[in-house]
Amino acid sequence: MNQPKNFNQLILKVFTYSRSWRIFLALGLGVLIFFQITAFSPSRLEQDPPAKTVDPTELVPEEKADIQVKPDLPKDRVPEYSIDGFQYVATEKNKKQWKINSVQAFFYQPEGFVHNIDVKSELYDSDDNITYITSKEAKYVEGTKDLELFGNVIATFPDGLVVKAPYALYRTATKKISVPRKYPILGYTTSEEKKNEHLEFTSMGMDYDQDKQLVSLPEKVSTKVIEIKPGEAEPEITTVLSDQALLNREDNTAIYTMVDRPNFPMTFVKITQPGMHAKGRRAEFDFKSEERKIERMKMFEKVEIFEDPKKPKPGDIKTRKKPPQARYSTSDYAEFLTAENLIILKEYPQVYQDGDTITGEVVVMHRDTDLVEVEQGNAYSEGRKDNGT
Repeated sequence: MNQPKNFNQLILKVFTYSRSWRIFLALGLGVLIFFQITAFSPSRLEQDPPAKTVDPTELVPEEKADIQVKPDLPKDRVPEYSIDGFQYVATEKNKKQWKINSVQAFFYQPEGFVHNIDVKSELYDSDDNITYITSKEAKYVEGTKDLELFGNVIATFPDGLVVKAPYALYRTATKKISVPRKYPILGYTTSEEKKNEHLEFTSMGMDYDQDKQLVSLPEKVSTKVIEIKPGEAEPEITTVLSDQALLNREDNTAIYTMVDRPNFPMTFVKITQPGMHAKGRRAEFDFKSEERKIERMKMFEKVEIFEDPKKPKPGDIKTRKKPPQARYSTSDYAEFLTAENLIILKEYPQVYQDGDTITGEVVVMHRDTDLVEVEQGNAYSEGRKDNGT
């Protein structure tokens, strides 16, 4: 390198080197900034992956193969939109009518209804008592707020009565739950505190009035009242067969009736208990309000009772050496008192026992023994032993 000849040349060189360094440094920083911008800036729009298209079939609710009754849904299009984890409360004048929770909800706006999957519903009566219902599916109409329930419908009423059906309709305006007659229903009572009493019934169809607590069973009714008594190994079962029944859950009564069919033979309500068969045109049951045991039974019109005890009863041990004999009676009115174990016959009663015929204004039969009491008796016929009459 040539040495500068004077001080001015030295300054000029230093200035030249300094300017070159600044230029170099500036270029280096520019390259670094460009690299950073290139490395960390988002990709250009034309380089983004294409948006995933939605298959329309994914928006259609999946049909459940395990339910007997399915909702009627549009087949030619998908719902307008759907919601996962749906909850809705129907109100009228700021008072709750019902609430629904579902895993999925599909909205069909032109038709004005919502289809729900895996449903839990709460129905409120006028006193805000709640009936809980679960179902596989549901459909409610936005205009009337009526609620249809489909598939394994299980309703639990405020007093513990449970009803199962494949389909049910709740009409909000009348607060009534109905099951058409073409669908079978199963009902039963459940109570953790009172496991010794149990009520079961089946029917074709049902109507339930929430406010009046009336359960109407319209066709082919079968009812069982099951009681396990202390010290007894087997439960005592009372079975009732009838065309129709009306269960009043408020006053704990039940009425069983038959339907008149012109040009067909007369039919009867049939009651069966251990050692007894009875039939009549109508039967009424009174249950103890707290225990829900049978307190009294009444039968009306063309009543026939046949007693055929199969084993000695507690009263036999104290009053007689042999068990009660078979006994047959007819009347137009019979009253069964459970606590006293008596049958009271009125309106032309007749009792046939041990070959004898007993009549009177009122006849009282003791179910534990052969004892028969007669009030204002007007006839006593002793049968002949040779022919049993």
